[in-house]
Amino acid sequence: MEVDQVKFETMRPYLLQASIVGEIGLDTVWTKITLAQQLPVLIQQLEFARQNQKPVILHTEGTERLMFEIIKAYPDLKFLVHWYSDAESIDEYIQAGCLFSIGIDLMGNAVSTAIVKKAPVEQLLIESDGIDSIEWTYAGQKASFDQYLTLLKQNMDIIAQMKQMPVAIFEK
Repeated sequence: MEVDQVKFETMRPYLLQASIVGEIGLDTVWTKITLAQQLPVLIQQLEFARQNQKPVILHTEGTERLMFEIIKAYPDLKFLVHWYSDAESIDEYIQAGCLFSIGIDLMGNAVSTAIVKKAPVEQLLIESDGIDSIEWTYAGQKASFDQYLTLLKQNMDIIAQMKQMPVAIFEK
């Protein structure tokens, strides 16, 4: 079944069991599904998160400005922005208290580097998007699980260094 064929009510029982709502959002880069189709579903999901007091993981690819305007209507929700990629709105997301996941492409991604420099350490999390993300992030390279863990550890080391703090403190 394709994502554009799933009804919100079908997902409700699963969302009720989940600790968080996400990854949800809008995308104009990786999907052919129109924003007109995506927006009503996103609003339903955000309303559900508000009603059930659940934090939200956001996907904003290509829609960062629009997404920020939408989430301003939900000041009572806590947001984690997944692998954020727009240099223009970083400061607004930081000021809104959003958390950011920093992906495995940290050293090759100017936006991720800017987020690490600008955001308080309390708003930063390490993420990987799974071991397969190494392949699409690094031009087809595959990695073993040990290499994957090493890459995540390297990101923690780099962030701790950028934040001028011991890695042990950042890890907590």
